[in-house]
Amino acid sequence: MLLVSQGHVIVDSGQKKIALTKGGVVGEMSLLSGQLSSADVIAETATKAFVLHRNVFQDLMVKHEELAEPMGSLMNSKVSGYK
Repeated sequence: MLLVSQGHVIVDSGQKKIALTKGGVVGEMSLLSGQLSSADVIAETATKAFVLHRNVFQDLMVKHEELAEPMGSLMNSKVSGYK
């Protein structure tokens, strides 16, 4: 998962394009589901982003079980938004 900390990116799913700037998140569905990402991310300007790898995320979820509910809610809201 990437968290955009600076710059401007375009997320292209093949069906629609979404612009993201500071605070935007890319790849959260892949992080949560374990499936490969289905979108391309193109930096439109010089961009910096923080990376959260799946194994680190899984360790966080084990150590902090209270994160499970908000992350599940995030996934459900994203899935609902794609329908």
